[in-house]
Amino acid sequence: MKITLSKNQWEIIGKKAGWIKKANQEENTSSNKVINALDGKSNSMAKKYVNKLIEPYTKGIFSDEYWAPVHKIFSVLDENNINYELQKSEYLRSKINNEMTAKVWSFEINFTNNNGKPSVIYGNITASGAGSVQDPLSKYDLIAYVS
Repeated sequence: MKITLSKNQWEIIGKKAGWIKKANQEENTSSNKVINALDGKSNSMAKKYVNKLIEPYTKGIFSDEYWAPVHKIFSVLDENNINYELQKSEYLRSKINNEMTAKVWSFEINFTNNNGKPSVIYGNITASGAGSVQDPLSKYDLIAYVS
């Protein structure tokens, strides 16, 4: 099931539970509907626009327990009226020892392109472990992009 959520409609639940959103059950009315900032752009311009917004949050090695730069990326999308749908978030495990080595968030952004047709761009955020052998995700490198 896909749920489109705005910044005011979700809260983070649990510090290690991953990216969980609690939907506000109010119906979306035309009075509180936000216009998508990507509407009217070509697909390539929309991708370029979003990639430029999220790129600053992928610089460096991070060591927090709460995926702060990932949450900041989603906040920046909200702040810029880019309506996204989080499709899934999952940990990737090593085939050798079954240790968690990365976490991936996948999302979609729906908008109306410059030809007036519905369009979708797909995004991925990957936090790859850069920590110790015992705890690979104690530090992580971040890759985020839409295509």
